[in-house]
Amino acid sequence: LFFVDRRLNMNSQVGQAVDYLASGAREYAYGQTLWWSVVGMIPRAVWPGKPVIAGGSDLVTYYTVQEFGEGTSVGLGLVTEFYINFGSVGVVLGFLCLGIIVAVVDSAAGRCLFKGDWQGFIVWFLPGLALLNVGGSLVEVTTSAGAAFLTAMGVNKYIRRRLRDKKVLPAGVGLGHEKQPGN
Repeated sequence: LFFVDRRLNMNSQVGQAVDYLASGAREYAYGQTLWWSVVGMIPRAVWPGKPVIAGGSDLVTYYTVQEFGEGTSVGLGLVTEFYINFGSVGVVLGFLCLGIIVAVVDSAAGRCLFKGDWQGFIVWFLPGLALLNVGGSLVEVTTSAGAAFLTAMGVNKYIRRRLRDKKVLPAGVGLGHEKQPGN
């Protein structure tokens, strides 16, 4: 357990980044990694030369001077990422925004589940799961959420088409979106 905790516990990594930034050896990122998280959602099929790469340990090494073995991927962690962008204020505001987004997504998934709208539920639930990855980087969170959303939409389209082909659904009708009698 010691070795597992040592590998997964990011407290020392956060502390090293705080100390290294405080020493003046590095400048804050000033939102650069936040921008990367937006750009990261653009598929490489659309932008083959996209400069953003998820994974690796380059940012961790850059802000902590901690070296890792070749081929080792170390997550930056959202606490460290929010801190290297805007300091303590970045951590507070970053998690406030992320918390609001998670609450909205969770509420929407819950409403769909309550109504029996399974297709709507999965469209909200799958990306919501990706938003809970606090051990990775924002690029990993946003690209995972985007991929989950597209997967859910694709599966829903496939299910609707199959059900229409089997004449279970009339054309133009979805699953769970119809008004129930008495509503």
